[in-house]
Amino acid sequence: MNILKRLLTVVLFTTFTSFLFAQTIGIKAGYTLSDLLLKEGGESVSDEFDMRSGFHIGPTFEWRIGEGAGIETALLITTKGVKTNESELFEGIAYSSKSKVNLWYLDIPVFGKLYADVNKSRIYGMLGPYFGIGLSGKTKVEEKGDTESFNEEWDIVWGPDEDD
Repeated sequence: MNILKRLLTVVLFTTFTSFLFAQTIGIKAGYTLSDLLLKEGGESVSDEFDMRSGFHIGPTFEWRIGEGAGIETALLITTKGVKTNESELFEGIAYSSKSKVNLWYLDIPVFGKLYADVNKSRIYGMLGPYFGIGLSGKTKVEEKGDTESFNEEWDIVWGPDEDD
């Protein structure tokens, strides 16, 4: 509920302030690649992870702050995650294991933007942070042997959980 209040505050702030300045509203969409670094006891245990392809899409808002400068932000729904694919032969029996972690985020970038006109083109650079809010996620695991198989799927739980 707290995240919903913050998101609503950002949307309302954006809506009310859009009447005060010259602004540009648009849509941003793109291809993403994500990876994960996982450490236990100071050692990396994520060497077997492969990058996961995904996408992001959402509205963008840009406010000019004078000649050659501005602020750009967006509300982007982004998919992230990792996958593994392993196989091994143990005592003459072939085993394989596949897993996928699918994550959905609301990413809110807030960039300072500088413009420069060069000949008949405009170039710009942006710098700033972004805030990511985990919305949902799911993990799927599939293991197969010569005579048996195992499939399991569970939801990602966001937030602090002192029991786990």
